[in-house]
Amino acid sequence: MAFQISCANGRVTLELEGDNSVEQAAELHQKLLSAGAQNKEVNVKAEHSGAIDITVVQVLAALQTCSPGFRIERPSEQMLSSFDRCGMRRSFRAALKPEKKEKGT
Repeated sequence: MAFQISCANGRVTLELEGDNSVEQAAELHQKLLSAGAQNKEVNVKAEHSGAIDITVVQVLAALQTCSPGFRIERPSEQMLSSFDRCGMRRSFRAALKPEKKEKGT
C-alpha cells in the first residue's frame, strides 16, 4: 500500500509513499470516508510521494473542498510534477506547505 491514514485529536493524517496509481484511488477514497476526513482537518505528508495518478489527484482535490485546514506538507517533486501534468498545481497552491528553510541557507 502506498499510503497510510491515521486519526488523532480531530485530525486526519494521510502519508503518501511511493507511486499511487488508479488501483489505489478507490481504496484511498473509501478509507478517507471511513476516517471521516471530509469534516476534519487533513494533513497530507508527501515528502516521500512518488508520481500520483490523476484519479488520486481527483480524490485529493475533492477532499480539499470539504476538509477544513487541508494542507499538503513538503510535497515531493514527483507529486508536483503529477499536479502539473493534470493542470492542478494552481488548485492546490493554498494547501502546499513547503519545508521551511533554515536560517542562513
